[in-house]
Amino acid sequence: METKEKTTNIETSIMEDALALIEKIEVGKVIEGEVIDIKDGEIWVDLGGRATGVVYRSEVGDKASISDLSKGDKILAYVLEEEDNQGILALSLKKAGKERIWSDLKRNMEKGTIVEVKIADANKGGLLTVVDDVQGFIPVSQLTAEYYPRVEGGDKEEILTRLTALVGKRLQVKVIDLDRASNKLILSQKAAKSLEQKSFLEGLKIGQVLKGKVSGVVDFGVFVNIGHLEGLVHISEVSWERIDDIKKVLKVGDEIDVMVSEIDEDKVSLSIKRLLPDPFKEVVKVLKVGDIVSGKVIRVTPFGAFVQVEIPGKKYVIDGLVHISELSNEHVSNPKDFIKEKETYNLKVISIEENSRKVSLSLKEAEEELKAKKPKKKVKEKV
Repeated sequence: METKEKTTNIETSIMEDALALIEKIEVGKVIEGEVIDIKDGEIWVDLGGRATGVVYRSEVGDKASISDLSKGDKILAYVLEEEDNQGILALSLKKAGKERIWSDLKRNMEKGTIVEVKIADANKGGLLTVVDDVQGFIPVSQLTAEYYPRVEGGDKEEILTRLTALVGKRLQVKVIDLDRASNKLILSQKAAKSLEQKSFLEGLKIGQVLKGKVSGVVDFGVFVNIGHLEGLVHISEVSWERIDDIKKVLKVGDEIDVMVSEIDEDKVSLSIKRLLPDPFKEVVKVLKVGDIVSGKVIRVTPFGAFVQVEIPGKKYVIDGLVHISELSNEHVSNPKDFIKEKETYNLKVISIEENSRKVSLSLKEAEEELKAKKPKKKVKEKV
């Protein structure tokens, strides 16, 4: 008897729960359903097996795009009317309000849908916009090379100035994160461009020459916008000559030709100097081991000195190294005691390594040779 009563109680509970669910589907409420069909501009929706609803054309709304929907999509709809004599509920998307908007945004994120937005404002961290009445944010890190405010030293005021210049501009973005409870909507322009970037990257080849615009200058090189991507020209690839201060050579906005020197996944290394004549190849035609040349010291280090060598009769200047052991026949503990920066010295070429583009020079051998060649003064005999 007790078992029968228990069974009856369970059945009653299940029925009450089912009735409670049915009661929730009432006019004026926003409910979730699954798209089961789209035809003739109407959206047919399954409401969790409890009922079937339809969104007529007039209730789709201007901001809701049927083309973005497909069977199986979850949507939020407003209940307009109770079931008709065929058991169909009349639903509305345009009256579902912000709940539907957040539902649409979530679906866009899951599908990777690209959305066009207009930039409304900017702060030091990124750009502000509005998507269907919901405020969205595009962090600086989610901007493509074309719009990324690469500022030397990370000057926040300059970053803000560059970002503010984008207000009013329309950008294509993807939703990458959202949270309805905290009203958070994060967008990415970089993600929206990923397919274009991938296609562009796949089309690049080592040795390919491109036109680009300098988008950033840092101590170790320059960033160059080459279209859908930003590549790096390392300071060693800017010129065949040694560069101490790259900011004196290139600036943001400069339009330059570059060669693709390396492709590593989504990173592209570029070169400027490889499009220029290599002075070393010309120099080795006229420079020989044993030659005495003039060299200006550009930097003194604990192991020696770097010098710039001008080749007689040529416009070319190449770098050479005077090792600490080639400064003097005396013991050298500090090269600066024997050779000074910005001073010019006679130096002897002691080796030329064409493959490594290295010229080794000697101060002590040049001094010895020049001293030996210097005519000796004749001593007058006493009468």
